[in-house]
Amino acid sequence: VMMRLTNSPIIYTQQIGRGLRKVITGNKHLNIIDLVGNDENNYVRILGLVGEEYSPINLKSYVFSMLEVGDIEEITAEKILSSIEKKTSFRNFYKSKLRNNFIETNRKLSILEIDKLLLEENNLNEVIIEETPSVDHYDLNDKAVRVQEGRLQKKSLTSLTIICHEIGHAIQHKEDYPPLVRRTRIVEKTQWITRIGGVVLYSGLPLILATGSFGLIKVCLFLVITSVLLGVFIHLITLDVEIDASFNKAMPILEKKIPAEYHAQCRDVLRAAAFTYVVGALTSFLSLRYLWLLVSRVR
Repeated sequence: VMMRLTNSPIIYTQQIGRGLRKVITGNKHLNIIDLVGNDENNYVRILGLVGEEYSPINLKSYVFSMLEVGDIEEITAEKILSSIEKKTSFRNFYKSKLRNNFIETNRKLSILEIDKLLLEENNLNEVIIEETPSVDHYDLNDKAVRVQEGRLQKKSLTSLTIICHEIGHAIQHKEDYPPLVRRTRIVEKTQWITRIGGVVLYSGLPLILATGSFGLIKVCLFLVITSVLLGVFIHLITLDVEIDASFNKAMPILEKKIPAEYHAQCRDVLRAAAFTYVVGALTSFLSLRYLWLLVSRVR
């Protein structure tokens, strides 16, 4: 009695194999009662019986040979051949979809070469793409799209989408996108405060606590908190820049190159890329909370 639905020839073979074992009673026949419809998938059934090495063409020949010698009934052969046709049609349909995929169309190219094509199409010939040990970002000063190490070797939709997001920043730079210009100026003028805050947090505070110079601790904490607040402010300003890079710059590129059924996945990746800085802002808020608790305990 079959009560487990499967599309796997191996599992199907295991299921009927229990009934095909030699038993002491010497039964020569096996009756299969299929309660879940496995019998409708005749392609899987015959493949499970003769072995998975058979291709659809070879399998058709095998069915015809069984029919000629009377090992299979005509109505059963018709069902099996119909199932094979459906399976073959689905495979051809799936392959045609893959051929429409931009990555598959350029499968002989590396992901780096594909990205360079995208830069050329958007008139960004002066922009370079290279790997970095840090996070994915676009460097305005060097006009460089820098992506995490190993991403250029991954020929995947996620890698292509992330890189398109950074190319979106390059397009913003070319167009002098006002929010990007504003963010760049703010970062350039305030990055020294952020650096001081980092030095104080990771070096100054531990040194003060170790030496017992508690008179300076509130000054150091003030510098750290100012640095964190500045980081939160910059993250909030960054948000409109990231959303524009994802959905107004990168997504139109992907819509032209990637089949429609993959667009939802691209949007999910772009959304994650855009809100990376929001996560950074939340992390900064959490840091503020713990720093405030530390300040309140210092007398």
